[in-house]
Amino acid sequence: MKHKYANRSSRTLLTMLALALQICVTVSVIAQDATQLFAQGVELFNADNIDEAIEVFRRVVANEPDFADAHYHLGLSYYRKAKFDRAIAAFQQTLKRLPRDADARVKLGMAYYKKGEASRAVEAYENALEIQPNNLEALNNLGMAYDELGRFDEAITVYQSALKISPEHAQLQVNLSVAQDLKAGKYSLKAYRGYRRGRDFVAGGKIDTAIAEWKKAIANSPNYTQAHLSLAEVYFNQRRYSAAIEFYTKAGQLDLDNPQIFYNLGNAYQRLAQLDQAVVAYQRALQIDPAFVHAYANMGNAFFEMERFDDAIAAYQDALQKDPNLVIVQSSIRTVQEVKAGRYSMEAYRLWKSGLDSLNTGDIETAVQRWKEATRTSPRYAQAHESLGWAYFNLGQYDESIQEYQAALQIRPSPEAQQYLEGARDMKSGKYTLKAYRLWERGRQLSMAGKLDEAIEALKQSIQESPNFAESHNTLAWIYADKFDSNLDEAEILARKAIKLKPNAAHIYDTLGWTFYKQGRYAESTTAIEQAIALDSINGEYWYHASVAYMKNRQKTEALEKLRRAIALDGRFRELAQKEKAFAPIRFTQAFQKISMKKGE
Repeated sequence: MKHKYANRSSRTLLTMLALALQICVTVSVIAQDATQLFAQGVELFNADNIDEAIEVFRRVVANEPDFADAHYHLGLSYYRKAKFDRAIAAFQQTLKRLPRDADARVKLGMAYYKKGEASRAVEAYENALEIQPNNLEALNNLGMAYDELGRFDEAITVYQSALKISPEHAQLQVNLSVAQDLKAGKYSLKAYRGYRRGRDFVAGGKIDTAIAEWKKAIANSPNYTQAHLSLAEVYFNQRRYSAAIEFYTKAGQLDLDNPQIFYNLGNAYQRLAQLDQAVVAYQRALQIDPAFVHAYANMGNAFFEMERFDDAIAAYQDALQKDPNLVIVQSSIRTVQEVKAGRYSMEAYRLWKSGLDSLNTGDIETAVQRWKEATRTSPRYAQAHESLGWAYFNLGQYDESIQEYQAALQIRPSPEAQQYLEGARDMKSGKYTLKAYRLWERGRQLSMAGKLDEAIEALKQSIQESPNFAESHNTLAWIYADKFDSNLDEAEILARKAIKLKPNAAHIYDTLGWTFYKQGRYAESTTAIEQAIALDSINGEYWYHASVAYMKNRQKTEALEKLRRAIALDGRFRELAQKEKAFAPIRFTQAFQKISMKKGE
């Protein structure tokens, strides 16, 4: 009997162990599922699908009540939806599990602040600072909460202590100035609250409500400069230039030493073709800040519209003296010189510019009509022909596009016009589709805007749409080599494919050469870039790339000669050369300094 009970006991123990193991496995599976679900919620949150993210985070905390990060992200999601009570509850749940999480305390303070409970926000921020005394977000937000409570001295002290940690922090500098203004009575706390609400409404797309808030702020505090400026800016963006001028003028009377106000005033006058007043405003901006490059450039535009050609050129040259890399100003000087020389008329220029304005509003048909009128008025107006070529290209009218680009190239050689001409011919022959071209153009624009992941995706789609579209292969290769400095093997494959598709394209040989450079294959790099130069000897960038590659290949004489040609073609390479690491071994030699320094330096 004893033996029998012993066996039963053994079986019971084994059953309990099996059950315990099953429970552990189940708990592990639940935890794994919660983690996967949480990751899905974060992805939805980052994609701005907030409602869906909330549902996912709620499921996570229902299954795993101690999942602190899920409570935290639920709080962030509710905050984004302006459901501040629920955000507060979620952050409190986070802090029950992670009481020393300073970031969660800051976010709790933000939710209280937005709810209108500034005193409780102060408490949350102070608790965060007990944990992390140098937390800039907590310090900044604490100052704002003090402002809201009218405790301006304390706000100033907090902002000043934060600026000791980060002296260049722009938002802290602005907030310190606001606290000092509030303390000095330059405007009231009520007006400041209205101004801030207006900003929030603009962020939410409620422009008319924002305007109403700012007008109330001005009614309460007539000398509130920032409220006047905000109204001026929103009116300017709505193309209500007379109203913008009214408020810029008032802001300028309140803040006589702010060059940006007078620059913006000049822009508004220029939009209304009140050019004399525009020039006066730009001149005032330049009296305050003689280094204000764009004030010189826009004053040049105003002089040009007034047909004061010499004054326009002088203003543009002043802009270039301050910033030699302003390509658009270089183009403007050429335009003024061409009109002054009678190559095309001012009327034709104005028709072209009117077409550009129509295009910017999405009216391509009117743009085409204006540009056609410009070419009839001045048949040798290359820019108008190029613009027509581009419009016809995008409308799928390839014969017309080819005709316009050919006309432009007969007047003035242009690598870009030549590239578009070849593109129109390729499109006409069916080498690639308009959809592929538009995907390529989108990828190129995204790349220029620094949105590289999106650019890469658009370019891959373009290649998939039309595998024989050389430009998509080339641009993707360039991004990999120049922007990412990675995927270099793939970049080489793409560049070689592009050359196979378009064997006489200088820019593609340059891409291949630059890819070789990034791979450390400097001799091959110089060979490929020399081929680019042979095909297009007036592009300074190719000469510059060649100079760097020759330098890395220890051919200093060739490097210096290429650099000299690059700077002669495009002055911006002078400044780039001064910073280029490849030239470090010779930077202080007389030969390098003679080439790379401006006269008189």
